[in-house]
Amino acid sequence: MTPLVSVPVLDGILVLVALECALLIIVRTKLRPPVSTVGIVAALGAGAALMAAVRAALVGAAWPVLAGWLGVSLVAHLTDLYLRGWWPGRASASVRRADD
Repeated sequence: MTPLVSVPVLDGILVLVALECALLIIVRTKLRPPVSTVGIVAALGAGAALMAAVRAALVGAAWPVLAGWLGVSLVAHLTDLYLRGWWPGRASASVRRADD
């Protein structure tokens, strides 16, 4: 039986995520949508770092490598949450309060 997740499959997905990130940044610079470059990198980087952690586990990397990728993912996730306004004490620009 073949595994559902393999290193070449993860490598291909990581390449696609990198291409998606580059394309979104290019579109952002041309059209000026209300999304920051840091927001794009944080949102996609969190998932990419998790995939890199799975890849590291599949190839038998040392635990500090795996922990490092998980740490990168944590920082990216927290950055994404902060930028979306889901941080305690920070109101999102896209969410209106009832008193506004």
